[in-house]
Amino acid sequence: MFRNVWKACHSSICLITFFSKSGTSMTSFTGFKLLDYLVTDNVMNVCPEPAEVVIKFTGSDGISATIIKRISWKKFNDCIVPTVKKRDPGYLILKDPFKGFDKIPSLRRSMKFNYDIGHPVAV
Repeated sequence: MFRNVWKACHSSICLITFFSKSGTSMTSFTGFKLLDYLVTDNVMNVCPEPAEVVIKFTGSDGISATIIKRISWKKFNDCIVPTVKKRDPGYLILKDPFKGFDKIPSLRRSMKFNYDIGHPVAV
């Protein structure tokens, strides 16, 4: 069951890694493309400011890279879509973080808004 989900959506899932000025990996997390946006965890307060951000999309094996983009922390930060100031939603939305982002397929989205608890939304 989950193998089919991965095959259907792996090309829209990415690994985002923050690197220090010395090239040391500081932290990594995942994200996904939805429409023209990259959605990921809000980790802005987890570690010191990185020098570089690497965004990697993989093949169906989850290891081999199909796209690797290196961008500066400033570019990453400039792509963040502002959210409500008084409340941290727990996620970040980035608009077009790198050239060629439009070539990556988006996850399909459902227009159904009300799901019961435990309902499989991705399967």
